[in-house]
Amino acid sequence: MWKLKLKEKGFTLIEVIISISIFGILAIPLTSMLHFTMKTNQHSKEIFIASQLAQSNMERLKVSENLNNETMTSIDNNTSLHVETIVSVQEKASFEAFPLYKITVIVKDKNGFKELIRLVSLEMIE
Repeated sequence: MWKLKLKEKGFTLIEVIISISIFGILAIPLTSMLHFTMKTNQHSKEIFIASQLAQSNMERLKVSENLNNETMTSIDNNTSLHVETIVSVQEKASFEAFPLYKITVIVKDKNGFKELIRLVSLEMIE
């Protein structure tokens, strides 16, 4: 008669359980690192958008010819970030012909609590 040669191929249950356990142990720090990286990336994106928004507001105020002592808070429609602009007249020195304005632009997060960026500039306007 024919002798059947049985070749047992495959993994045992113990080998599968051990390999899944090792994979799980290695996956936990990787998922934690991925979460941290995504969170950092989101924060960097928010800071970048805030700096662009602050810069555009600063440039708009610098070319404005009628600056007054004022504090204005607005919410940017595209990003929902809070933008606060403060314009104040500095003490006029005796040799200065024109007043010196201090322009401050502060961008805060969507809730309006956490300050993301602050730009300060001095501008002399004729």
